Amino acid sequence: MAISDFVKRKLAMAFYRFDRNKDGVVDEADFTTLGAAVAALQGVEEGTEQHRKIVAAHQTWWAAYFKGGDADGDGKVTLEEYFAHVGAWVGADAEAMAHAIAGNELVFDAIDVNGDGALSPGEFSAYLQAYGLTDADARAAFSHLDLDGEGTMSRAEFAKNISAYYISEARGPSEWFFGGH
Repeated sequence: MAISDFVKRKLAMAFYRFDRNKDGVVDEADFTTLGAAVAALQGVEEGTEQHRKIVAAHQTWWAAYFKGGDADGDGKVTLEEYFAHVGAWVGADAEAMAHAIAGNELVFDAIDVNGDGALSPGEFSAYLQAYGLTDADARAAFSHLDLDGEGTMSRAEFAKNISAYYISEARGPSEWFFGGH
């Protein structure tokens, strides 16, 4: 399935945020680095179970959403491979959004450091700062993504927004997930 230019723009923004070493490709090491950065920015000490959980959630993202896109088997995914992989996955899976939401709920569980079932603006900001956003941009994104206006982001809001960011053709709050574009 071909993906639209709109979805390609969103995917490209995320892709380059995942490319932590800025070598133009995404690999498992980028996700390990990203998970460790998320943990550090959330004040989680290296070597703790929470640190391991955050890093493991990011490694799961690599395995679930990127590794299969490595068309030439070199352990790296280019932007074009990523576009093709997402297009093929969405085209082949009638329940792609539901499957994406379920997977992204696991990421939420890893970054909900205090375990209260909701992300505060500060928790969300620390998470997105690992992706290269400023605190101000992350908090602006949060204000668009807090769908019920309660001042926290629930597990369902997080999973719905990030999943829609990656695969939805609809315009809406989800396009702010990585700071808008």
